[in-house]
Amino acid sequence: MSADLMEVSVIHYEFAALAVDKALQALELTIRLKVDQSAKAGMSRLIGTLRKDYALRPELDELLRDVLHLRNSWVGHPRGAVTYSMVSAVGFLSHICAAIAEISDFDRH
Repeated sequence: MSADLMEVSVIHYEFAALAVDKALQALELTIRLKVDQSAKAGMSRLIGTLRKDYALRPELDELLRDVLHLRNSWVGHPRGAVTYSMVSAVGFLSHICAAIAEISDFDRH
């Protein structure tokens, strides 16, 4: 879905923020399924449980910290669509998708 939204954002740039939002939702669901948390657990709690249950690479740990900030400050904010460009959105999507792939492959330690 994020890829389709990015295509549309060429004409309507606001869709770039929506693409990032959908990717963040996919990341949240991936973490939720991996750590088996209830639907009420917030992203911060999910990331904390993931850190506790799995040996995260420092780069992934830093990315998750940044993703939490991105989600809470930019994407979740009403003015989020105008605070970053399509180029930034593509970078965010690339990193978020890589994190989803990496987390999906985790085995418990």
